[in-house]
Amino acid sequence: MKNIFIILLALTLLFGIYAWFYARSPEKSAPENTPAFSKATLEIGGREISVEIVDEPDEQVQGLSGREGLAEDEGMLFVFERPGFYKFWMKGMRFALDLVWIGADWKIVGVSRNVLPESYPGAILPPARAQYVLELGAGLAAKYGLKPGDNVILKP
Repeated sequence: MKNIFIILLALTLLFGIYAWFYARSPEKSAPENTPAFSKATLEIGGREISVEIVDEPDEQVQGLSGREGLAEDEGMLFVFERPGFYKFWMKGMRFALDLVWIGADWKIVGVSRNVLPESYPGAILPPARAQYVLELGAGLAAKYGLKPGDNVILKP
């Protein structure tokens, strides 16, 4: 009788763990690569860039993975709760990017240029703590003359 109780307890525990992980898994009914990001405009390097804002962990993991590219006036802005050394990778990417690392004061703290999809599984780190990261098509940071110390203005 004691063995049956232990087996039932173990099965209940395993089922509970499975149910907890299953409940936390992403919804499978939504098409892949189509999260509903909010939009805004950034003024950076004398240009206006239409950005998709990603501030949720699942959105941040998805990022631009699976897309074919970005228009010259488009980007993706990653927003974190506090400044830190956030790692970025190129998993599932089909095109190269420039990463613009932005501090809590909305000044550029660094630029990683021409990050290739082939760099995955390696990770890219900022040269200083960043609270925001702007992803642009490769070559645009140089074209816009972006450099550390430049101001970035968020326009809703």
